[in-house]
Amino acid sequence: MTALEMNMPHLIAEHSKDVETRNAIPALFTALMKACDINPSIDAANVKLRAQGFHSYLVAGEIRAFLHLSLAMMGGRSDDEKAALSDALMTAAISAMPVSTEITVEIRDTHRASYRKRAGA
Repeated sequence: MTALEMNMPHLIAEHSKDVETRNAIPALFTALMKACDINPSIDAANVKLRAQGFHSYLVAGEIRAFLHLSLAMMGGRSDDEKAALSDALMTAAISAMPVSTEITVEIRDTHRASYRKRAGA
């Protein structure tokens, strides 16, 4: 795997507003970073982790707590590696979220030909 493939993972946590009000985000970030750190197919030091809360949403037609994790990274990992990452992120999220929160995880390949990056100073 090249340095570019290892250096660009974006982990986005989309969540319902109640997740913020429960102050669950710091614990979630800690758990997710630990999960990334122990997984050999990702360089945790370079993960860009962010959360976005939603105040207008429905889950199966109802207002219910949710968390959706989306990990975008350059292609090149096998389905087994992606499944292991997904399992690790799910386990981390479950450890940080109340049992009433619906949790989903998605691993996406970033399109190499169109991805651009400008590193900050």
